[in-house]
Amino acid sequence: DGTVIIHTIQKGQYMRTLRPPCESSLILTIPNLALSWEGHIVIYSSIEEKTTLKDKNALHLFSINGKYLGSQVLKEQISDICIIGEHIVTGSLQGLLSIRDLY
Repeated sequence: DGTVIIHTIQKGQYMRTLRPPCESSLILTIPNLALSWEGHIVIYSSIEEKTTLKDKNALHLFSINGKYLGSQVLKEQISDICIIGEHIVTGSLQGLLSIRDLY
């Protein structure tokens, strides 16, 4: 349903729910996400528009406390995400490798 629910590892206690920005009429899926050592959360979302049936893809950045920090719309579909230091490395289904600043 487009939400990311975070629990603790040891006891499984609920901590918070993250929801990337999206118009309520659109179907949002979360195919992938990554965590940095500092606790930043990068969520890859895919939106299917009912009128055009064309996927819209984006990366969303959240702080360790769940604060939304920003988004970037993508032209490609992401197959994998890795955070290395202050960079986000993504691989796409189209064979592209991209390196972006985390901030």
